[in-house]
Amino acid sequence: MRRVGGRTRRLALGLTGQAVAGVLCACAGPAPAVPEANTAGERTVRFAAGGNATEAPLWSTVVDAYNALQTGLSVRYEPCTAGTGSGQDCLPGYLAQLVAGTAPDVWRIDDEPLPYYADRLMYHELDDLFARDAREMIPADFFPRSIAAFRYDRAASRHGQGRLYAMPFNTGGDMIWFNRQVFGEAGLAPPPTDGSWTVEHWLDLARKTSTFEGEAMTTAGLATRPVFRNDLGLLWSAGARLLDNSGRRWTFNLPETVQAYEWLVALRTRHRVVPGPSDFPGVGNPFLAGRAAMWSAFASSRPDIQARADVLPDWDVTVYPKAPDGERYTRETSDGVGLPARPRRPEDGWTFVKYLVSVEGMRLQARLGRAVPARRSVANSPDYLRPDTPQHEENLVRTLEFSRLQPITPMFSDAERIVRRYEEAMFDPAAGLPPVRALPRLQGVLDRLERDRTVPADWEPRV
Repeated sequence: MRRVGGRTRRLALGLTGQAVAGVLCACAGPAPAVPEANTAGERTVRFAAGGNATEAPLWSTVVDAYNALQTGLSVRYEPCTAGTGSGQDCLPGYLAQLVAGTAPDVWRIDDEPLPYYADRLMYHELDDLFARDAREMIPADFFPRSIAAFRYDRAASRHGQGRLYAMPFNTGGDMIWFNRQVFGEAGLAPPPTDGSWTVEHWLDLARKTSTFEGEAMTTAGLATRPVFRNDLGLLWSAGARLLDNSGRRWTFNLPETVQAYEWLVALRTRHRVVPGPSDFPGVGNPFLAGRAAMWSAFASSRPDIQARADVLPDWDVTVYPKAPDGERYTRETSDGVGLPARPRRPEDGWTFVKYLVSVEGMRLQARLGRAVPARRSVANSPDYLRPDTPQHEENLVRTLEFSRLQPITPMFSDAERIVRRYEEAMFDPAAGLPPVRALPRLQGVLDRLERDRTVPADWEPRV
């Protein structure tokens, strides 16, 4: 790095996610007072988190490291294998466990579905514990939006404010990763690693590094078509507004958002810097195959890139370019850990949560290649920034100076699926559904989704 200044399994309960939600909603209201921790007998904390190929090695290592400390508290990792083993695939199983009274003591929490499950009283509020242990936790050491990502105001249905339901262990923003070799072969200077570029400059580089044989793209200026939510930085840069001032209503039909989507679609249809569906057959991600100049992707992409030294021997990373308004935009999203509502052993669970988000715990996670540690002190340390590499990895931390929380509503997971389907139609010329026609219909679907808390039967885009 060049320095620049210094469930478990799904339980066989016979409950669908909607049925479980109904059970919890029926008993809405303040959660019962948390009982004092029972310290009699064996003190074991059950920790539930993803069990896929990315998550399992991380959590196994972290839990083993904690148990080796011999604090008198033993932690048992319960890997979730539902679906892909990701956080969102595991959530229905966790909710079922809570209803059945078998919830773990600590579990992994994602920011995107947080409002949906907080509305169902799934999570224990952490404000009092966080304030009580402020001297130990050092709140100022956390990136502020990593904390805000786990706040939710149930009365206002607004994400990013209100009560705290989880503690972040990592955070990060979308970055521009680039292949120096491709730029060299094109006779071009690569993107500036100090961030001194604009969206116009970025687009010019993308055009000049996109190559074709006939109609077939051979090198992509931008590796993949932007998709919601990874396209938020580009949409914001183009002037889009996606939530109204209340933070509850989507605004896809605003003129500025329609115009931003027209610009986004033009990256493929007019500028031809983004691959089409028939380009690079069997290649997968062209950037990871060494056949794209740039890739817009989240901070956690670094291990995937490092693992491909044979085809990406000379890569680097920089921040998003400045938008026409002079600002710089990127979304920030975080991963966290917390306690279930009505925890059986709150103090023991909180003790392990504090370890996971401590300097010691985050240093271990940082060395394992996660996204940006949520603590400034760890994010800016050699444990994460890798002084043994030539890349400008400090940009992964620098981008958090100007990041923005991604827009999240109580029905975000369904909204994301719907938005992506409409984006597919807008990017497909054969669909005959340009943004000016697609987005008003999308707006109506999302309005009904948030109002009725269910996906409308006629939600699919149509001409």
